[in-house]
Amino acid sequence: MEHMPIQWLMEVPVVTRCYTIGIVGVSLLESAGYVTERDLVYTFEDVFVRGQVWRLLTSILYFGPFTWDSILGLYMTVRYSQNLEQSFYQTRHYIWCLAFLSTGLIIFSTLVHPLYKIGTYLVDTLLYIYSRRNPTQALQLMGLYRFDSLYLPQVFFCLAVLGSQSQSMGIRLMQSSSIVELIIGYLWGHVYLFLVDVWPKLHGSDPTGARM
Repeated sequence: MEHMPIQWLMEVPVVTRCYTIGIVGVSLLESAGYVTERDLVYTFEDVFVRGQVWRLLTSILYFGPFTWDSILGLYMTVRYSQNLEQSFYQTRHYIWCLAFLSTGLIIFSTLVHPLYKIGTYLVDTLLYIYSRRNPTQALQLMGLYRFDSLYLPQVFFCLAVLGSQSQSMGIRLMQSSSIVELIIGYLWGHVYLFLVDVWPKLHGSDPTGARM
């Protein structure tokens, strides 16, 4: 029984496995007091002025301290990342996909609006891509509401809206993402799918370099 988590982890594709270990490792370091959130998040000044380049990686792996929200984020990461990784022709293509998506979010954070925890936005982006790649897969919300994965982004958006309204009334609901976070992640996922699916048909080349 005690080997079940390790056995389950070893059955996860290699990139998603390493990503999961990294997320858990960073959260454990914070929980143990070795690092703080301020040491892990991305800002342009910290990375490119102060030379703290490790933030490029830790901001992707950091989901916050161990709470229901971070556990839900980890579950989403494993589930949707695993499915997407298996849909790529080669492992290196999925690595390049994650690098491309993360780089885009970092550029957005630098030039448009600070994101700090890049990983949470990356998960929302992967969720959107997953929903478009598996539109007819049946999902359930808390074992009650059944829907196709095509509508997964809308479901999470509605949960985020309900969560923000409940907090304004002093009620705490489990909430994985803010509304703004979801919108940014979904838009970037939509742009990525355009570059992968539409752009090559128009111009004969794949600017992402990651074939699915």
